[in-house]
Amino acid sequence: MLFNIADLAPSVLPIIDNKTQGGGGASSRGSHRLADVTNCPRKWYMRYVKHCTRKGEPEFRLMGTLIHSALANYYAAMLPEEQQPDWFKEMPLYHRLTQEAGGKIALADRAFETGEQYIEWTKKKKCDWIPYSVENEYQATLGELDPDGEDAPGFELEFRTPSGEPSRMIFPTLNEEVVTCRTDLIVTKKTNNTMWVVDHKSKNPEYHEEKFGKWNDNGEFALDWQVLVNLMVIRARGIPVRGFIVQRVKRDGEFDADRHPVPVPVKAYEGAPGLARHQIKVERQHYRNLAQGISPVANYFNCYGRWGECDYRPICRADNAEDQARIINTLYNRP
Repeated sequence: MLFNIADLAPSVLPIIDNKTQGGGGASSRGSHRLADVTNCPRKWYMRYVKHCTRKGEPEFRLMGTLIHSALANYYAAMLPEEQQPDWFKEMPLYHRLTQEAGGKIALADRAFETGEQYIEWTKKKKCDWIPYSVENEYQATLGELDPDGEDAPGFELEFRTPSGEPSRMIFPTLNEEVVTCRTDLIVTKKTNNTMWVVDHKSKNPEYHEEKFGKWNDNGEFALDWQVLVNLMVIRARGIPVRGFIVQRVKRDGEFDADRHPVPVPVKAYEGAPGLARHQIKVERQHYRNLAQGISPVANYFNCYGRWGECDYRPICRADNAEDQARIINTLYNRP
């Protein structure tokens, strides 16, 4: 009998944090989490309930994180001092990069140099971006995003802690549930006084081929869930962003960068709040199931994607409970 993955979890289910957080990374309840609710409930459980992460981040992913930090530092420095985030004030950029690199100094050096080259690139291009916010998380309730959607009452789940003590988890009404997004950057373009959400992408040396292909009308990003969530949440906060720009920065070889507005289909944008409501309803049912000892199912058709294998694929490939437990204890960080 295969291992029941819920047995590895403490009985305590974490309360969803609806507070705005600083720093980088994915948002607390954004597009990735909402997608994983149905893409793979086991992945959702391991990542957002258990908070298990793979040890040894792949170098390409780490390099992307470091370049994001370098770009964020550049734009944070342009903010008025009273609006500059705490992480910017805590330490110089190079010090932060070496910490984030975890001892891989060569990667920190490359990211620092890429940041310097990006600054020179913006000067040559006479870029007209004025930063409004850098690496901020925004949130909106379902009631704000989807005011005509069907509400559902709040509820409580009772369970016992690992020590056997009774505890509970409190859920609000469905309309009070929160959707979040964490933006790399929001800017105002001086030339026409329009505001845009900007997402940084770091790309390998071959990115020149069909440079904008993924952003064409029929391209991969012509309809993107992250874009829809970012725009609807930020606009719900009263920030009149006109659209979403992908900014690509070359991470190896001769430096280059480009920017491209992403097309946003009107019908899909109008339907995004309803889809968010549906996903959160499913997520609430996942929590009910967990409280009853029902394990989230694994969707094996999503084990491999555009970035390679799912972080939790090694667990699903194990033949028995003992192997699954050993893999989790060996390959994953656990809080």
